[in-house]
Amino acid sequence: MIAPFWDDLKPLPGDFTDVYSLYDENNGRFIIKWDTWNRYQLEMVGHSEIFILVIYDNSTNLPGYDDTIFEFHYEEIADVDHINNGATVGIQNQDHSDGLQYAYGMNYPEAATPLEAGLAIRFTTYPPESAIPVKDENGTPLPSSFKMYPVYPNPFNPSATMKFDLPSSANLRISLFDILGREVAVLMDGEVHAGQHRVVFDGSQLSSGMYFVQMEASSFKSVRKVMLLK
Repeated sequence: MIAPFWDDLKPLPGDFTDVYSLYDENNGRFIIKWDTWNRYQLEMVGHSEIFILVIYDNSTNLPGYDDTIFEFHYEEIADVDHINNGATVGIQNQDHSDGLQYAYGMNYPEAATPLEAGLAIRFTTYPPESAIPVKDENGTPLPSSFKMYPVYPNPFNPSATMKFDLPSSANLRISLFDILGREVAVLMDGEVHAGQHRVVFDGSQLSSGMYFVQMEASSFKSVRKVMLLK
């Protein structure tokens, strides 16, 4: 469920109220606009709500991010009714077991800006450069992007360590290939939670030579070259 402004709204009398939709092919986005809707018990244009929902195609995402981006834009917001109650704003999954709430009954998170004309809210797993990093349960900031660090030591004998970052939980596969492109070992394969991780692999059963460590998570892929010297 996507709720840019969830409340008991009704059209105004006359030709004030409408809903518009548009697919912007050039920018890969679907736009829906609610124009001049009013709360029940209120009949005035000055107390109406004008807001826009923007849903982006996944084709517009940056590499490594498969989640859909939503934006809420507010052109005119009164956010009042006859009992001075506020709207609910946020997103929720299909079975209502998880979601992200921005506002409820005029209550906002500490860092949130109250609804007002000109405000835009973006829901995305890709943070802007100025964003405050999200922290894990230990208070450690989560990575802002997928990253695979250089393997160390390199050259190695017989074991080496690879460190990597995940900004969100992902199906992860880390494989080792020889110079002929054959997969000789799978170091990790499965769901891994967000955070910074490391994996140690043992090359004692391999022959000396050049190898390639490949990391795949969502649409992210990275390869590092390593040398095993015995």
